[in-house]
Amino acid sequence: MRTTDNESVLPTPTEHPLPEGLPSSKRDPYLETARALRAELAKKRMTQEGLAELTGLSLATIGRALRGKFRPETLALITDRLGVSVNGPAREETRTAAAEFGSYHRDTVQHLVGNYLCARRGFANAETLVLYPMSISWAADPAGLRFEERNKVGKRDYSQSGYVHIPPGCSYMHLATIDRGSVRLITVSFVSDKLIQSEPIRGLILTLYNPFASNHVPAVSPIVLTRLAERDPRSDLAGVHPRSDPRLASFAQELEIAETQQSIIAIGRAQK
Repeated sequence: MRTTDNESVLPTPTEHPLPEGLPSSKRDPYLETARALRAELAKKRMTQEGLAELTGLSLATIGRALRGKFRPETLALITDRLGVSVNGPAREETRTAAAEFGSYHRDTVQHLVGNYLCARRGFANAETLVLYPMSISWAADPAGLRFEERNKVGKRDYSQSGYVHIPPGCSYMHLATIDRGSVRLITVSFVSDKLIQSEPIRGLILTLYNPFASNHVPAVSPIVLTRLAERDPRSDLAGVHPRSDPRLASFAQELEIAETQQSIIAIGRAQK
């Protein structure tokens, strides 16, 4: 049964097909897609009425789609019901993050894109430091900054990925991994483009740690993200090291700053 819809359509520069001899760069992508759809209908000997019945779209919507006026979801529905693959027009790149990530504009966070070395204290032994690489890049769908980290200890893989949430007007940002009910959160300072190369990004990581088999407990540690240059020798420091390792002196110092100056950890202590 067909349904009636009030679908808004995307405007196209022209109502008429362009000559076949024009180079592809000058062809209207919507009309090219519509031409491919009409060819598929001809192969299947299907009428517009039949396609409307098959998709549940109104005959008017089908007619517009075959003239090159359609929305991406309409094209997806038609091709799915026809069982064919038709390349639609390339979407314009979204430069504003999704509302759930803070609606920040790409230009205001572009300086955060790059490679980092993360350092935190070990949960099993606070006298060790755990270092691992992380990359931040702009993702298109959904739009926003996305982080990918690679953290393997022996045969165990602790790697995480997710999106960067930046609340409007806030000087901190949240790197959140949300996967099938599990949540891991890194809350760190938002560093400006003028300081990103010289000022570490400091904050806290909150996650679950399993000291005994499947017995997980909440665990928190200060964390520091240091921006890496191309072929930065510090990338070789990834791994678990004793805190006393002289190569890690700067990381240990930055973790102290993150804990004592840039965070509040409220822990009740027994009176002596």
